[in-house]
Amino acid sequence: MKRLEGSSTDIYCLESLHGCVISAGHDKIVYVHKPGECVKLKGHQHSIKALSTHKVNEDPSKSKIVSGSWDMTIIVWSFGSSKMLLQLMGHENRIRTLKVSLDPIPLIISGADDKQLIVWSLENGNCLLKSLDHHKDVVTSMAVMGGIVATGSGDKSIQLWEYAQAVNGHDSRKFGLTGHKGRVVALSSVPLDTSGRTYTLLSASSDKTIRMWFIGGIHSHNCLRSFPLDHSVTGLVATAHGIVYTCDEDGKLTSSAVSSETLKSTSCRKFKVPLLCCMVIPVAGEEGAVGLVAGG
Repeated sequence: MKRLEGSSTDIYCLESLHGCVISAGHDKIVYVHKPGECVKLKGHQHSIKALSTHKVNEDPSKSKIVSGSWDMTIIVWSFGSSKMLLQLMGHENRIRTLKVSLDPIPLIISGADDKQLIVWSLENGNCLLKSLDHHKDVVTSMAVMGGIVATGSGDKSIQLWEYAQAVNGHDSRKFGLTGHKGRVVALSSVPLDTSGRTYTLLSASSDKTIRMWFIGGIHSHNCLRSFPLDHSVTGLVATAHGIVYTCDEDGKLTSSAVSSETLKSTSCRKFKVPLLCCMVIPVAGEEGAVGLVAGG
């Protein structure tokens, strides 16, 4: 186990880029843990709740980090120079989640306490579309699946939305997934094949369940099963190998295997602090192997 030193306050979100762990949280700073140094990106005026990245393999210096904050702004940072490239303003309340998508062009999709989704150009920061009243309560979580964005909310639902037409300023119909009895707190998806058209989506809720959904398109989706938990989770990561990682406010980091009917815990590690987020990163030189990172 390796401990990365950075923030002395709560960490709310994690990302990785070119082998570096990126973290952010209550102290308004984005920490980029590069080999031998920790770079601090300062610009937000309130807690940072969301991170995403745009990876450019051919030239890592052109890769980007995107952060969303309770100050209602999004900042796009240069991974190479650590400079602020863009600051986006348009949300009317605290931003809780965002993702970068490259389909059909480089985009940022963000969700906030104003119940809206906003689609932005990653290249110039222009607001392309506001999807008003996307949910009936705050937008808490997000997963992007081949041209479809799934969003979880305090209204207990998950909305599926095809966002390609947002590039031209056009909204499109949303389809709701219902069944949770509490706030949806986390979403994670994995592709079922190489086509990019079928996915497994996992959703975690304050109702102490994790639901598994099949997503085969905006018109093809259903709940495969619901797994009961003995506690609520704060973070959720699904992998293509049938392993699900969760973390919780009791400081437990749990690995579970998905079977036909159950979610069976295979390992659990307890930490002294509440864990608020987790992610997996590839292990260099070991094909298929991943490392698990948690923040709290």
